Formats: sequence, C-alpha cells, structure tokens
Amino acid sequence: MKRSSLVMDDYLAGILEGDTRTLRAFEQCFSGKLRAWAMQVVSNTWDADEVVQDTLMTIAKKSHLFRGESSYSTWIFRVLQNHGRMLLRKKKRIPTPIDGDALNHFVDTYHGASSVGLTAGPDEYLKVFRQQANLAAGLANLSEQNRRLYLRLEVDGCERSDLSEELGLSDGAIKVRLHRIRNTLKQSLEMA
Repeated sequence: MKRSSLVMDDYLAGILEGDTRTLRAFEQCFSGKLRAWAMQVVSNTWDADEVVQDTLMTIAKKSHLFRGESSYSTWIFRVLQNHGRMLLRKKKRIPTPIDGDALNHFVDTYHGASSVGLTAGPDEYLKVFRQQANLAAGLANLSEQNRRLYLRLEVDGCERSDLSEELGLSDGAIKVRLHRIRNTLKQSLEMA
C-alpha cells in the first residue's frame, strides 16, 4: 500500500465523525493530488477544480457510506471519477453553436440572400455577418426542444414522422412549432 493512501485512511475516522477541521486538513493536504486526478478525467483546470469541490462535498456528506471493501483513497478516487464523468456528460447536453455553413444555408433559403462569393464587397460581407449573428442569437433564444426540432428538420434533414416519435409530439404540433420557429428566426434576421 502506498504511503499517501495510508495517510488518507488516517483522516477517515475524523471525517466520519463530521469533524470539519479534519475535512479542512484533508483538503489542504490532498487538494493537489485530487486536482491531478481530476485533470486526468476532465483535462481542464476549471472543470478539475469543480470536480474536486464536488468530490470534497461528497466526502463530507457521504463518507458514512464507505464500506471498507477497498482503501479510502480508492473510494475517493472513484467518487472523483464519477463526478468528472457526470460533468463531462452534462457538458455534452449543452448545445453547441451552429456552424457558419448551416447559418448560410438558412439565410439563403429563408431570407432570399445569395451566398457571398469572391466578388462580394465589404457591405455584403457585413450584411451576411450580421444576419448570422442575429440568427445565432435567435437560435440561442429558442427553447432546447424547439432548437433541437428546428436543427433536426432543417439542417439535418430529418423526416417529421421520425422527429414526431423522437420528441413525442404529434405531426400537427411539429408543423405549428416549425411555423412559429421560422417566424421567430425570420424576425431575428430582419433585425440585420
């Protein structure tokens, strides 16, 4: 058994008793090691700090659930790893911005603008840039379900019937929502 896991195990009794001084001492002693472990999971210092904080909160609240089937450091590492994975899963759910090609497609299709070619002047570039910015803002203001509905239908080319099953909405509800979304995005484009 490594020396650090023996020392971590020494803190267990105090943490189990709810001694906040022991938890603070544990944090001061092992925050660097916990952060290094977290960096292996999330690869970002901000996220690693968040994972360490969540891990320390879990240790404070749930150390009584430690069954002793492994070393305390192994249990702590598993808690930290689970928090890191939860954070990564949460970040996957956050919608990513739509790329410029999809924005240009929308601008060309629904606003009647032509693609900006090599002969375009600065005014045309500025107009398209503003339209893209306004469209991105309009998409960002949509609810998650409406944004997903719009992107799946208009950008990914998904069929309404497939999307109806996926979102649990009737075909009529999808038509109505799509009409409202298009009007909202059209208004966003007209602000350019």
